[in-house]
Amino acid sequence: MKIWIIQTAEPLHIDDGRLRPMRAMNLADALLEKGHEVSIWSSAFNHSTKSHRSKKFSTRVINDKLSINLIPSFGYKKNIGIGRIFDHLNLALNFKKELKRRINDKPDIVFIGYPPIEISFVAVSFFSKRQIPTVVDVKDLWPKLFLEFFPKSTRPLVRLALTPYYLMAKLTFQKATAISAMSQEYINWIYKFSNRDAGESDLITPLTNKSRINTQSELMQAEEWWKKYNVNKKNIKRFCFIGYFNSMYDFSIVKLLALRFIKEGINCQFVLCGSGGNAYENLQKLFLGIDNVIFPGWIDSPKIEFLSKCCSGYIMPYKNIENFKLNITNKVADSLSYGLPIITTLEGKLKDLIDEYEVGFASPDNRQDKFYNCAKILLEDNKVREKFSENAKNLYKLKFDSKKVYSDLVIGLEKLSNI
Repeated sequence: MKIWIIQTAEPLHIDDGRLRPMRAMNLADALLEKGHEVSIWSSAFNHSTKSHRSKKFSTRVINDKLSINLIPSFGYKKNIGIGRIFDHLNLALNFKKELKRRINDKPDIVFIGYPPIEISFVAVSFFSKRQIPTVVDVKDLWPKLFLEFFPKSTRPLVRLALTPYYLMAKLTFQKATAISAMSQEYINWIYKFSNRDAGESDLITPLTNKSRINTQSELMQAEEWWKKYNVNKKNIKRFCFIGYFNSMYDFSIVKLLALRFIKEGINCQFVLCGSGGNAYENLQKLFLGIDNVIFPGWIDSPKIEFLSKCCSGYIMPYKNIENFKLNITNKVADSLSYGLPIITTLEGKLKDLIDEYEVGFASPDNRQDKFYNCAKILLEDNKVREKFSENAKNLYKLKFDSKKVYSDLVIGLEKLSNI
């Protein structure tokens, strides 16, 4: 099977660098293991670092089964703004030009990361006309998610301005051979949004990553590195967050919790790891002067693994918007894989998962007392925490193990391509 993977919204590092995208490389690895031929298409502009890998179209042949194509675009400075809109439009137009140039190069099936909307629309439109199966892998509810950034009073006007994006999104979902998404709730939303009929070929594919096996030497170096933050396994009274900081989180409840713990003399450290440009800087300002909160910055796999052994839980302070209430994010899989109990402000699918499998606490009403009590139980009740931790590891093996997830996805793609 010859498959094209179009994944332009995630950072792409092909040499075990700092980041590996959740879908593109993990799916590629699973396909290559079964002898399939893979061509990855990604943006030449790196969304995370806001830098260009290349200013023109380029192809890198890794071996006789794997190649990576970088599509140029304008680039942009801010995640939210007119610059990003023009970048995505430019990216889609450049991709369309390249498709026309390579009109005789026909894959057996195309796996398309959504968003962005524009390039997904171009890809599905192009390949559906040529009777080539397409699978649209939906990870965010664009364009409806855009409305969350505006006051409710202005949303009707914004919705009107977004009409072209709504039309492109609906046509993309309608024309796709199959839909892939992280949960059935996400797929149901797509059916309703686009008036698409339910299909037996649609795939539930959780966001999960390969577990990297860190060496003992790497873990010892990580342990030494964490000493400057007083992070150690002797005292696990701490909570962590690891990820990319953006406006989709509300850390105000974490701030209130940290301050209350200080006031009551409760020993607990909050370790907020990651990056995120202006959002990261604003978050640091929010916690300025609060001594039990630290910002170590971006950390690699050995540091994450060591940190996980020094914590009582993983905090996920998502805003309760539809995009997350219907979703199970990659942070959930990461937390479960390390056996870290989850404490979240999110309702919906994640709360249901937490309640059903007893892997933590969900406090979606944002009541400070409830969030405080949940955190305190994880800090002080060893039996409860250990039970949640064991349940978390078992749930990861059951539903989020990357080998199983991507093996099932490959089987689904093989069926769609009639292999």
